[in-house]
Amino acid sequence: MKDVNRRQFVRGTVATAAAASTAHLVMSSTLAADGDSRESAPQPSVGAFTKSFQDRSIPEVCRIFKQMGLDGLDLTVRPGGHIDPKDVATKLPEAAQAAKAAGTRILFLTTAITAADADAERLLAAASEVGIDRIKLGYYRYTTFGKLSRELKQVRQRIAAVVKLAGRYNILPCIHIHSGNFIPSHGTQLYQLIEDFTPQEVGAYVDPAIGSCGDDFRDGERRNSPRVWS
Repeated sequence: MKDVNRRQFVRGTVATAAAASTAHLVMSSTLAADGDSRESAPQPSVGAFTKSFQDRSIPEVCRIFKQMGLDGLDLTVRPGGHIDPKDVATKLPEAAQAAKAAGTRILFLTTAITAADADAERLLAAASEVGIDRIKLGYYRYTTFGKLSRELKQVRQRIAAVVKLAGRYNILPCIHIHSGNFIPSHGTQLYQLIEDFTPQEVGAYVDPAIGSCGDDFRDGERRNSPRVWS
């Protein structure tokens, strides 16, 4: 058996888990696990969500993730997160510097953005300044029985406004599937929300541990990266 280092193991494990929605990740995983120096396809960047590490400072999290063999962070920038949105202009550049010093980077931001307002624009501007080009949006909620059709329409309108705003900063907003009284709560519902947008405008943030991820999402590329994220 060939020796596999920690980075190769992490890449292989994450990519295999996402195989149901991103088949091309399986190919990248196989190439990484084999240690083939003649890779014919780019490997995906592998990061971890920082929610479970919020009792630690960002520089410490960066060092831990680097030691684990990860490429970077999915950093929480929302109320109660690693960075409060009101502090994003000063704290996010500091976080980016900490990541760079540790030999890693911020791949993604998890936010509470649900509308194209001044707070959203301030966060998008700060993210753009430090080279972050993807964010996860906040959550839309289903409220009362009998209003789903109306609420889906309202959510589509709000997403359209966010997409337009994010486009000014060359940032891809991604929508998270989440179980419970969330919109969307499954893959089909997410497709209803994003079918009129291109993959360069909005992404699907698929969570196989929470919502349904068995739907056939359209694949696309933005800077040689998949539309569908796991």
